[in-house]
Amino acid sequence: MNRCGTAALKDVEIYYEIHGRGPYLTLVPGLGVGTWIWERQLDAFARHFTTVIFDNRGMGKSTKPPGPYRVSQMAGDLLGLLDFLGIRETHLLGISLGGFIALETALSVPERINRLVLVSTAAGGADQVPMAPEVLQLLLKTTGGRRELIREKLALAFSEAFLSSPEIDRLVEVRLADRQPSFAFTAQAAAGAAFDRSADAAGVRQPTLIIAGSGDRVVPARNAEILAAKISGSRCIIYPKLGHQCFYEDAARFNADVVEFLTDGRLI
Repeated sequence: MNRCGTAALKDVEIYYEIHGRGPYLTLVPGLGVGTWIWERQLDAFARHFTTVIFDNRGMGKSTKPPGPYRVSQMAGDLLGLLDFLGIRETHLLGISLGGFIALETALSVPERINRLVLVSTAAGGADQVPMAPEVLQLLLKTTGGRRELIREKLALAFSEAFLSSPEIDRLVEVRLADRQPSFAFTAQAAAGAAFDRSADAAGVRQPTLIIAGSGDRVVPARNAEILAAKISGSRCIIYPKLGHQCFYEDAARFNADVVEFLTDGRLI
């Protein structure tokens, strides 16, 4: 790691880390996860890019103000962080809720974003394919034993094969160590539920890569295809049999696809 710190913005402090060297690549995490979520990406990306990771408001080492939160507000946090770090332009990669934030940022300040990678996400609005009611109920559940609740929610994110691996036990411990207050989780979730850029996504002008897992129960993969149809010239990859956290489960393939896209197949 090159360095880490906290950016003091208008109403929130955002924790960040900077790894590697090369053109800037900023990674935006999803609902209820912090910088640890990139543990399978950092080494690969930092070989080619100055990679910026951070905790969204309401998570990790960043401030956890009372809600409500908005995706546009969280995109403002990201932009404030980039300004704080003196980063004028960056590639941008977001997963799930982080994909909403990345899309919002790319539309709001297109001159700041070079290439865009949207993972396990959508554009919101009426044409978004929703998760099943029972999946939503479990995703929003905040009661019960914390260890058991984490294990239940991880079952929404991964394939059956991955869920039977010892890695799941380690991930439970990681989640236990990175505690998020229930009010902050709910505020992040509500921000995602209210997001709607479906009418604007066609305005994305950056080269865009869209990735999803065919077995995603949280943001069904059909949303990736809908998003790709909106964004002219975008490339869409669906990983068979993988779930919401396809980027974590098959990190080797994901990392290679992202690096190839961001470098036009050329190693930097």
